[in-house]
Amino acid sequence: MRRTSYVSDMMGLRESSLHRDLKSYYAYCHGGVIEQEVCGYKADVLVGRQAYEIQTKGFYRIRPKIQRLLDGGYSVCVVYPIQAVLEVRLPLGRTRKLRRRFSPIRAFEELVYIAALLPHGRVSIEILKLHEKGERSRRNRARNTRLVAVLGRWMIRGPSDLASLLPPDLPSPFTTADIAEKAGIGKNLADKVAYTLRVSGLARKIGSRNRFVLYELFSPALYSHPPRG
Repeated sequence: MRRTSYVSDMMGLRESSLHRDLKSYYAYCHGGVIEQEVCGYKADVLVGRQAYEIQTKGFYRIRPKIQRLLDGGYSVCVVYPIQAVLEVRLPLGRTRKLRRRFSPIRAFEELVYIAALLPHGRVSIEILKLHEKGERSRRNRARNTRLVAVLGRWMIRGPSDLASLLPPDLPSPFTTADIAEKAGIGKNLADKVAYTLRVSGLARKIGSRNRFVLYELFSPALYSHPPRG
């Protein structure tokens, strides 16, 4: 992997090792430039008119940046890494791998904040399943982890692709209770899933059942990118 100088380092800005590793990974894979200033912001990785923004949490904070880049004629791919395997170093040189319960539906924790931008056409989301490593472990966690490997990825190029994150046996129509049951998630996350589907335009309200709102997915034929399993 080619060496790249980091503007953020030279300016004294702080960033996690994982964030830095992912910037190098995307710059290397796509032949991009790191920390390029465009439209008054610094894009994590810029490849021509395509910007890659790595965001581990707090998607609400990057909405203005995404909108500014779109207004400037750029396409934006938001990269959302989710930890699946954590390798920690223990005393006496030993290591231990901790496997997290992983499901791409967890991405809705953050997708909810940019749901209205998904139909734009030049906004995409890439969800990464990661193997990370850390030097210290506290309550089975390690701070400032590093990238070991990308174990899987899900690309969301438009609202219809959100269907690939849903449980395959989700009934039609469905409620948030159905989402929670089929996906094995809590009510709060199920509410975020339903909100994201509705605001992005993939689902609509069609009534109620047992005091729960009923939702129905629009036909994938309405979109240029059909959902993938």
